[in-house]
Amino acid sequence: MQAFSTPNPDGLGRTLTITTVPGCPPGGYARVRLASRLGGSLPDNPPGAYTIRPGAPLTRVSWPWWWPEWLSASGTPYRIPEVRP
Repeated sequence: MQAFSTPNPDGLGRTLTITTVPGCPPGGYARVRLASRLGGSLPDNPPGAYTIRPGAPLTRVSWPWWWPEWLSASGTPYRIPEVRP
């Protein structure tokens, strides 16, 4: 997984784009979510994860206290490091 973040021009939060890694097979996918140090996660209703596929990144505007996580097949979350410009 790769996560890229850029500050929003209005100063509110940042734009976060999560993509699959180069070389991910065409039928491959990943389950990701945004986690908060305050204890929550997105998506939150219903709770779960976003599914991303090669060529279809997930883009969200988020606050700095939210970070991207990849969910393994067992459901274990792993933090995705962010690349900032």
